[in-house]
Amino acid sequence: MKTTLGALLLVALPASSPEAARASDWPQWGGPHRDWSVDGEIGTAWPPQGPRILWQRPLGDGYSAVAAAGDTLYTLYRSGADEVAIALEAATGKTVWTHGYSAPIPSYLHEERGVGPRSTPLVTAERVFVVGVRGTMQALDRASGRELWRCELVTGLGGSRDVQGYAASPLAWRDLVIVPAGGAGRALVALHQENGELAWRSGSSENAMTSPFLIELGGESQVVAFLAEGVAGFAPSTGTRLWQHPHPSPRGDRNISTPVFDGVDRLFLSSADGGSRAIRLETKGGLTTAREVWRSQSLRVQFTNALWRGDTIYASNGSSGPLPLTAVAAANGRILWRDRAFSRAHLVEIGERTLLLDESGTLALLTLSGDGVRVEARARLPLEEQVWTPPSVAGGRVYVRTRRRLLALELPAPAP
Repeated sequence: MKTTLGALLLVALPASSPEAARASDWPQWGGPHRDWSVDGEIGTAWPPQGPRILWQRPLGDGYSAVAAAGDTLYTLYRSGADEVAIALEAATGKTVWTHGYSAPIPSYLHEERGVGPRSTPLVTAERVFVVGVRGTMQALDRASGRELWRCELVTGLGGSRDVQGYAASPLAWRDLVIVPAGGAGRALVALHQENGELAWRSGSSENAMTSPFLIELGGESQVVAFLAEGVAGFAPSTGTRLWQHPHPSPRGDRNISTPVFDGVDRLFLSSADGGSRAIRLETKGGLTTAREVWRSQSLRVQFTNALWRGDTIYASNGSSGPLPLTAVAAANGRILWRDRAFSRAHLVEIGERTLLLDESGTLALLTLSGDGVRVEARARLPLEEQVWTPPSVAGGRVYVRTRRRLLALELPAPAP
């Protein structure tokens, strides 16, 4: 379900906001609204072989998704002992600029799931903000890739180490950029976009792998952060913690999937070993409380995303074995249906339909409802690796990244 986040970004972040003002852009983690939705429609008449591949090119190792703003794409990858931020022409995939920096693989990193960057760039009017697997955060000049400032979230600010590598994607708020750091007094930190100086730090929790996002509640903006011990809301201007709710997980680093907001007062969050829960946020007299509405172990979302549309929540269910696309009733968590036609998948809402990309390389267009799923079109992409990175949709294209390759596909236009 599309939330008010898009409007919130446009109103609250005038000069330094992501390029979310352009309907054709995908300037950050989760898209223009940071909720896996884009405006517009998509055609259901796909060619037999699927959407046309406009270009493809190799990249170094990594799971960093694509940020798209204007005619340029931005992402991260690993090259030996370095990490590289890259800008590419959206139309051709040709390199516009690269910015490499030393990033030796940390000794604590579990390498079996890859050693490349996991965080997705944030694009604003003048800058690109990137964070590497060691927690090296940089502001780059958007036009040239020149480094403007750098902050070490782990070794400099004392943030917590994650054995899977730093993965959270930065969030813009007015003249600040907000990221989790982790640890005592620094669960969430805000830096000035212009110079990287610390504006505030708040909360005490180990870092997880999730990215913060904005909601509007009672006419006020809040930053929601899903951390190792649970979920919490913060005032974006000061960092004041407004509320918190536990979501215990035997392995806190498995809190990975970004929670979703219903646009009014409810949040849904889920993890592989912590199950799912919905909480209701209530604001009275300037105070916010979080009350659990329901909890379930029947839906467990590992690292893909969930969509909240109307009275139903949709997500791939499980962390191993069969991973059916599952619908649950938002009111009580009751499972409405399961569909095993796809493997573990990311979902993007485009108008009234949903674009699905699963880890085996199946791209499909769906109509979802609480009664079931109707497949409008589907295609198997010619990929040699699993797809664990979410797709990005911008300018009539979908960008698909495997660990070492990037493809651009043309999305069919809706019928006139």
